[in-house]
Formats: sequence, C-alpha cells, structure tokens
Amino acid sequence: MTMFKGKKSSLYILGICLLMGIVVAVVYRASYNTYVAHQDYQIVELRKEEWEYIESQIIAYTLEATKKADATADAIRKDILRVYPDLSVLQEEFAETKMPPRLGEIMMAHLSGSFFLVDNDNNRTFICDESGVLSDFAITKATHDGVTGWPERIQAHANPALAEQAVDSIISKDYHTIKYWEFWQSGQPDHILIDDMTIRALQEVFMAEGLEGLRTYEFLCPSYIEKDKDIFGVSDVSPESVRQKNNKFIVVQSFNIVEQLEHAGQLSVLKDLQIKQERVGYQKAEEQRFLQIIVIASMSFVLVMFFALSSKYNREVEQNDTRNSKL
Repeated sequence: MTMFKGKKSSLYILGICLLMGIVVAVVYRASYNTYVAHQDYQIVELRKEEWEYIESQIIAYTLEATKKADATADAIRKDILRVYPDLSVLQEEFAETKMPPRLGEIMMAHLSGSFFLVDNDNNRTFICDESGVLSDFAITKATHDGVTGWPERIQAHANPALAEQAVDSIISKDYHTIKYWEFWQSGQPDHILIDDMTIRALQEVFMAEGLEGLRTYEFLCPSYIEKDKDIFGVSDVSPESVRQKNNKFIVVQSFNIVEQLEHAGQLSVLKDLQIKQERVGYQKAEEQRFLQIIVIASMSFVLVMFFALSSKYNREVEQNDTRNSKL
C-alpha cells in the first residue's frame, strides 16, 4: 500500500511538472508573438514615416522644378519672338528641316549648363514636342544615330512601359499627375518594375527596397511654351474637340529625388528614423534570445524532475520487491 501511494504521488508530481513546463512555454510564446507583432508594426510605421517625409519632398521639389521649367520656357519664348519677329519665317524653316539652326541655337543657349540644383544628367533640362526630344544635353542619354523620336527613346529605358506613360502624361498636359520614368537599370535585387505611374507605386518600391530603390527614377516637370496652342497659334484642340498635331514646344525639368536629398543634406531625417528601426529590430532579437533561454530552462527543469522522480519510483519498486522476497 505504501509503494502504491508513493508511485501515485510521484506520477502526480511528474504530471504537474510537465504541465507547468508546457504552460510556461505556451504562455511565453503567446506573449512573444504579441510582442513581435507589435515590433513589426512599429518598424512598418517608422518606414511609413520615412515615406511621408520623402513624398513631401517629392512634392516640394516638383513645385520648385516646375517654376524653373516655367522660367526657362518663358525665356525661350521671348527669344524665339525676338529672333523671329515674323513667325512665318520659322514655319518655312520647319518645312525644310526638323530643327532650324537658329531655333536650335536658342534652345542650346538655354539648356547648356541648365541643371536643377545637382549638376548631372539626372537633373537636367530638356526640350521636346509630341514627336520626340528636340534638344537635350544629357550625354549619357544621347543617341549615336540621331534618332530622337519617342518610340526609340522609350525603348532605351530600363522600364519602357513607365516611360510611355510619362510621355503620354506630358503630351496630354496632365497637370494633376506627378510624372516620372526609370531610364537606368536598378542594381537592387528583386527590383520592382512599376507599371502604373502613381505615387502609391513609388511607395510600394520604397517599402520593399528602401531609399536605394528610388535612385533610378527621374521626376519630370513640364512647362509649355504656349499653354493651349503652339508658337504659331495652332490650337492643341480643334473646334470639334479633337486633338491636333502642332509644333508645341515643351520644356521639361527633371530631377532625381535621392540625389536632391543627398545634395541638400536632408538624409539625416531619414537616418534618425532608420536608427529607430534598427533599435526596434535589436530589441526583437533580444526578446527572441530570451524566449529561447526560457524554453530551454523550462524543458531542462521538466527533464531534471522527470529523472529525479523516475529514480525515486525505481527505488520504491526495488524496496517493495525486496520486502516481498522476504515474505
């Protein structure tokens, strides 16, 4: 009877120990999952804060770049009217060549050395019309065969579909859309190719790839030398509301947001947010290590109790056998 009670007691205690170990592991695991979800949420929110700052700067730089394009377009218009007081002469020259020499000189004079804050081809000014590029000093984007039509230019881009949307938006005078294209190939692994020219699409790239994911995009800020017609007075739209071809000159100021932020020393704001993200990630890793220690300690305790109680049980069985053999 004594042995049975001891056996029952040992098994009871062993069951309690196993249950305690399981409860500790399950409860802490649940707590850890809640903590991790909260930490992941914090990291996403911090990345969203980064994006909100970047988006605000895209809008601010777009406004400033558009002002520069407007000023350039106005200056070119005045020079055209000064050089060609009789615009019929310019029309005759257009009939003979795609780019009349004197008009080309006017455009070159205004584009030479024309950058937006950062002195490189990603932040240059160029002039185009609905058929293609008329004048562009960007040596890295210059063609060797003189082809400047939009179809050929678009196919030279890393993302032709995006470039086509940008060109269509410029030609159609879509004033409400922020325009951008991606001429350069990205060095980012698994880089997302945008097929819809929206700010939200850029946000998705940033959330997945960070600031470097935005490095290959150029924002485009157009200004039209004449708003609703070309320099010769030919309207963009006929009286029947049909778009019609004309010689509408468009000044486009481009800029790269990453290079602009670097140039202005504005990356410190993003750096502070990145440090916070790294701190949250470190805390998450520390919690994971602590969980491992708790689980290992709990399981070790259960195993020690198991072997201790098993040993006690075996001794009780041996003692009982000895007593029975003496009877």
